[in-house]
Amino acid sequence: MVSESVQGLSSGSAVKFQGVPVGIVRDITISTKSQRIRIDMEVRLSKFKTSLGTGAQDMD
Repeated sequence: MVSESVQGLSSGSAVKFQGVPVGIVRDITISTKSQRIRIDMEVRLSKFKTSLGTGAQDMD
């Protein structure tokens, strides 16, 4: 959950880590009660290396 601007973010937007696309935004929900924004995203773990130097398994 974030409390800062998500201007320009929408479902289907790319999720980037250090400039590298690693997934997509699945859903954005605004809570008026807590004044927070929930961003659900799908991250492809295979884009990251584990401490052993091998790619992680995708969560498909």
